Amino acid sequence: MPALDWEDFRVIPHEEAKAELLETLEGAGFQGTSWQEGDPALFGVELGAALMARLSAYAVFLRDNALNDTAKREGLTRLSRSRFGNERNPALATQRKLTLACAAGEGPHTIGLGDLVATDADGHTFRNIEGLDIVYPITLASGGTVTLLFEAEIAGAAHNVANGNVNALVTTLAGVTITADVLYRAGQDEESDERLKARNASKVATRALEPIRDTIENLALEAAPAVTAVGIDDENPRGAGTFDVYLAGDLATATQEDVDAVQAALDARVFGDTSGDPNTRPGYAVAANTLALDITATVYYSPAFEAAAVQAGVEAALLAFVRSIPLGGFDYSSALEDVVPVTEIAAAIKNATVNGQQGAVRAVVIATPSADVEPDPFEKVIPGTWTLTFTPTDS
Repeated sequence: MPALDWEDFRVIPHEEAKAELLETLEGAGFQGTSWQEGDPALFGVELGAALMARLSAYAVFLRDNALNDTAKREGLTRLSRSRFGNERNPALATQRKLTLACAAGEGPHTIGLGDLVATDADGHTFRNIEGLDIVYPITLASGGTVTLLFEAEIAGAAHNVANGNVNALVTTLAGVTITADVLYRAGQDEESDERLKARNASKVATRALEPIRDTIENLALEAAPAVTAVGIDDENPRGAGTFDVYLAGDLATATQEDVDAVQAALDARVFGDTSGDPNTRPGYAVAANTLALDITATVYYSPAFEAAAVQAGVEAALLAFVRSIPLGGFDYSSALEDVVPVTEIAAAIKNATVNGQQGAVRAVVIATPSADVEPDPFEKVIPGTWTLTFTPTDS
């Protein structure tokens, strides 16, 4: 039997398996082209084809779920837990402090736990929860104010809108308005497959006594769930024996809270003075500088698709592309390092998924950037101003 290549592990349809069995039988001198329904030989071929198709599905399942670099979603979650001791970080709901004011002559209103729903202009909704030492039910007096903790009804980073944007009550209370909105706890999306794979791959390095690059990356990813990109300058940036750890999230640089969490993890792991001036620390955590990726382009698309659907698909593809850019840009070869090629931007747009399928975008003409983008070392590329013109075309 010839050796199997990786590509040989694929799901084989029943009819293809049947044709392969018949070819094998004919090669052995067995002729059969006009079997009747219920013929034992036909039954044997059909049964063999069904088993071959089912076994191929099992083989693909093992290929896609037994290895860290190929596993995905639930398979990766289970692999991470059983082999690496890593749990996928769940989505976290945004929490906000909202101040409610009741007009004089209205109220009073008795507010129970979960009674109120607030929203912003984009339809993100938040419901009042326990917190801020509030004891429910609470009374909002006529002419009075109260500050309550609200939590997004759907977990994820999409609800991390700017302060002041959550300014309307869905639940109607006579004379009550929202006068202040402050982000209390940022939400986060469920940990992506790519980030979990990175934690798994670097986990073994944490068993070493001295910190190495994988160890440092793993420390950063474990310490700050919102950090998805880690860059390490280990060429003694602040003198002999020092290294800097640059941090960023999917579409922004790291917050000070995340930097502090990573710094604490580094201080607990490395040898040397970790007090006082950061320059005396062997390892130093820092939020990566950012570079806004401005794009001006004309997108030619099939008229079989709605312009709004094409726009949504293209913007989602561009966001996914920006997330994939490592700190400092891509490295393709010694002659093409620390770069975001214009051709890759165009390819991301061209391959956008619209209504669940590719091929809606037929051509892309990019005016900005006019040349490949070259981030500084360890710089985080983030979405800039995107001016996209969508034009239907039959060609």
